This record gives sequence, C-alpha cells and structure tokens, in this order.
Amino acid sequence: MSSLLFENPVRWGMLSVGAIVVAAAIARVRPSKRTGRAVLAVAAAGLAGLVLQLTVQTARERLIATCVAMAGDVERGDLDRLADRLDLSLNAEGMDRERFLDAARRTLTHYHPEEPRLARFEVTLEAEDRAVVVFDATCRVVTSTQVLDRILTRWRLNFLREGDEWRVRRIEMLPAPNSPLSKLSDVLP
Repeated sequence: MSSLLFENPVRWGMLSVGAIVVAAAIARVRPSKRTGRAVLAVAAAGLAGLVLQLTVQTARERLIATCVAMAGDVERGDLDRLADRLDLSLNAEGMDRERFLDAARRTLTHYHPEEPRLARFEVTLEAEDRAVVVFDATCRVVTSTQVLDRILTRWRLNFLREGDEWRVRRIEMLPAPNSPLSKLSDVLP
C-alpha cells in the first residue's frame, strides 16, 4: 500500500482516473448535487495523492537514491563524498572503513568506471533504523589499455539510519550471472 500511495505516480494516476470515471458514470446515471460533489471529491483525492507522492520520499526511495548517489561518487572518483555515506564501523568483506577507502583509491587510479546503471533493487527494511539493499550494477570500465563494456556486479549493502541519513554499515559483493566478479577482492585487489 505504501508503494501505491508514495512511490508510483503512474499507478496512482491510473487508479485515480478509474475512480473518477466510475464516479462520473454514477453521477450521470443518478444526477444530483450529491453525486456531482462526489465526482469532485474523487478528483481532489486523486490530485492530493499525486501531490503527496511528489513531496514525500519513503525510506525505500531514500535508500535507492543513496545507492545511486554512491555509484555516482565512484564514477567521479569522489571518495570523500563516498566516505560520508559509510558508517564508521563499516565491514566490507573483512576490510574496515579506512582499508576499504584505501583499496578503492588504489583501484580507481587504474580503473575508471563510467556510466553506472543500477537495477533490480530489493529493499528490506529490517527495523526503523536498519535496512538491506540488494541490486545489480553495470558499467563500462576504462583502463589505460582497454575498455570493458557492461561489467555486471551484484551487491548487498546493509544500512543503518543516523537521523535522516542512511549510512552503509556492511558491503558484500554477490555472484552475478555470467560475471567473473563475485567478491569484493575481485574489484578491490
């Protein structure tokens, strides 16, 4: 229900139009001030729902936006901004936060990811302040000697909410179909 109310304007619009059509049909069969007002009320509720969707961002939407922003941080090589999104107690397959950032810096001097695309998000809210996000990422990787297109990886990120911000507490790379990359050490040697 939360998805319909807050995250899907197309479905909400279809539902609203359907409700308006039904209300208008009833008003046409039984014309009165009351049925006319009902049509206006249904239309107002549809518009209010659309405004609500455009102004409210759910935890799921925030988590997905954070993942997309992190991919952008990596593409730009902005590891300082990426570090702001990581919890101080980060565990990245055995690496702490500093070791992870050092490995990322070393890797990004040789490999330059471009055009990251994230898809197939699975968001699980475990508690009000904890969540797990699993997703696929594809990108082009450019080195000094070659360009590798459509590199596919799959990720699991555990998040902890601190105030209004979600921070990554754990990073795990998962096996992805037809990808030779299946663990973080494949990406960050």
